[in-house]
Amino acid sequence: MSEEKNLIENGLYEAMIVGEGRVYENANKTLVCCFTVDISGIERKSFLALTKRDGSVNEFQVKRVKEMFPEWDGDPAWLGINENTGGVMVVAEIVNENGWSNIKELRSQESVENEGSKIPESMDNKALSTKYGSKFRALLGGTKVAPPAQEQPNADPPMSAPPTPAPTVEEPPAQEPPIGPEPIETPKTSAKAKAKPKSKVKPKASSGPF
Repeated sequence: MSEEKNLIENGLYEAMIVGEGRVYENANKTLVCCFTVDISGIERKSFLALTKRDGSVNEFQVKRVKEMFPEWDGDPAWLGINENTGGVMVVAEIVNENGWSNIKELRSQESVENEGSKIPESMDNKALSTKYGSKFRALLGGTKVAPPAQEQPNADPPMSAPPTPAPTVEEPPAQEPPIGPEPIETPKTSAKAKAKPKSKVKPKASSGPF
């Protein structure tokens, strides 16, 4: 098989553990478990460091191995038995380096499925605008983007002055009608009426001396 056919594009692939793992200490005294992995007919080696160079437990990697083999009780020798590990389906992350497709990580199928269903939280609006706003505005011709509106604290509305009462007008007391017969209205004499002249009395003719 040519090297070109052995190349696998970068990405995540379903894979199967072939046989048992090889558990050993390398030159740096790090405990390593090596698995042979089949990816669609192409085999690759995966080296999992179970400890660090200082001899402490590599908690991250040990938890990953536990996810792939839920029945594992933590004994490294258990990983070297074919009946325990052979045929187990996993997910291999392929990364091409120096013309060769290497396995960067081995993970359980369940962990990959759970991560795919999660939606990451959005960044803070102010941080987004500060970090990327100027870059995108420059690309789009300098269009200014209004900053996100800041929420104002809830404040009680100002109290309005009470309405001014309308002035009250006191009505005069009703006059009671006079007791007794109503007066007779006398007709008023017209100012234009002329007074009748008095009749002149004519003197009697003197009859002369007696």
